[in-house]
Amino acid sequence: MGKILAWCRIHNRDVEHKVQRWKKHLEPAFGKRRLSEITIPLVETYRQKRLSEGARPSTVNRETSLLRHMLTMAVRWGLLLQNPLAGLGNLPEKNDDRWTYLTEEEAERLLKNVENPDYRQFVEFLLYSGRRLGEALELRWRDVDFDRGVLFLRGSRNKSGRTFGFPLHPRALRVLRERASRWNGSGVPQEERVFPLSKKWFQTAFKKALKKAGFPTTIRIHDLRHTFASWLAMRGVPLQQIQALLGHRQISTTLKYAHLNPETLRGVLEKI
Repeated sequence: MGKILAWCRIHNRDVEHKVQRWKKHLEPAFGKRRLSEITIPLVETYRQKRLSEGARPSTVNRETSLLRHMLTMAVRWGLLLQNPLAGLGNLPEKNDDRWTYLTEEEAERLLKNVENPDYRQFVEFLLYSGRRLGEALELRWRDVDFDRGVLFLRGSRNKSGRTFGFPLHPRALRVLRERASRWNGSGVPQEERVFPLSKKWFQTAFKKALKKAGFPTTIRIHDLRHTFASWLAMRGVPLQQIQALLGHRQISTTLKYAHLNPETLRGVLEKI
């Protein structure tokens, strides 16, 4: 498995999530087994165990997809004759269980309960930029155009693999200006991270803020991205524009926000 993970580090952009899934869940279950010993019945047992632990079907699907991909690479390299998980389908996912969003009042309440000022700024940036956690943590100052209020996402640092720029909401831009002001006009170091934070410590602080604010701890950091998109949809922003702001490759990924503004669809019907 080590060889496959090394390959993923070179050829995959979302490698850190894959490494985390392997080390935290897959390695304890499969790491000591020979490749030929991994079978569909064994994986079915693993899936049921993960579901009983409270993992979402979508989460378990991503874990088993990674394992299946590893075995596909093993076949390509001649380590296996065939992938024993080739016929393994995904668990059914409940679309209404995959994401949630905060109201504006709830978002403000969450911000007030984040104790660390740096983490509070980071939460505010995520809420008003819609960036993924990994994207935001990897931002460099050279990616920020203060004059135009634009942020650039480098293809090497985002899930889509494309480099693109998008305008920043005033509150997200204000957060960046406040952070840049720490250099007192001397100029920000271009290659330094905008948010040089520990992902693990931030995740802990986020859970703590949820508890203090009275929110369920099942709310994920990624739900801040859903919140950003949901606010746009509820204000009638066309789905194609939301797609562009989120950086989705396919409009089908953005369609889950369509139901949040039925009046937009009603306007289409009135044209008939």
